[in-house]
Amino acid sequence: VCLVPELYSVPLDKVDEEYRNPHTVDRIPMGKLPLMWGQSLYILGCLMAEGFLAPGEIDPLNRRFATVPKPDVVVQVCILAETEGIKAVLKKEGIHVETVADVYPIRVQPARILSHIYARLGRNQQMCLTGRPYRHMGVLGTSKLYTIRKNIFTFTPQFIDQQHFYLALDNKMIVEMLRTDLSYLCSRWRMTGRPTITFPISHTMLDETGSRLHPTVLATLQKLQDGYFGGARI
Repeated sequence: VCLVPELYSVPLDKVDEEYRNPHTVDRIPMGKLPLMWGQSLYILGCLMAEGFLAPGEIDPLNRRFATVPKPDVVVQVCILAETEGIKAVLKKEGIHVETVADVYPIRVQPARILSHIYARLGRNQQMCLTGRPYRHMGVLGTSKLYTIRKNIFTFTPQFIDQQHFYLALDNKMIVEMLRTDLSYLCSRWRMTGRPTITFPISHTMLDETGSRLHPTVLATLQKLQDGYFGGARI
């Protein structure tokens, strides 16, 4: 990596030549080497030029768009069936989806798995570092894809994890939580790209006969297909 000095100077014995022919004399570096401020900007510029950084990653508040009208956030909702049987039930209702197995090599995991992954970051027994505390993941954390050891993962929202949230068995509550999360994403999403919610349809979202979707869930999926739900663009 090239070093960026604090300034460049014309040698004293070549000042007269520079006056006669401006910008023809080679400058020499002076001052601090490297200058941390200039060096930092140079490295950031190189990372952006080579595609390793996007503008949104170094400007998460989008201040570069302060004078430009902001477009509405469009939330991508990926509906998946847990089994082939549920996929067939959805197809009868005119909703065509893939199963969790069909989207491989993208792997679908619950939000608690992402919490365990984050808890291992920075952990080092030799240095007595415990790593990050275990915390539940919010919708901002689960609404994006992760590449972990060359594998692509997507994580379902915390509110449908039945092991951590017993109200996930209440279909009406699930719909209201989905509505709340979509509204939150529209107002708080600042990262690059569009947020993506992975919403699996499980057997608990069927009616008592197990042959049809629960009416509340069916109505929600139909609204999602229309492109708007709870004031959010889908």
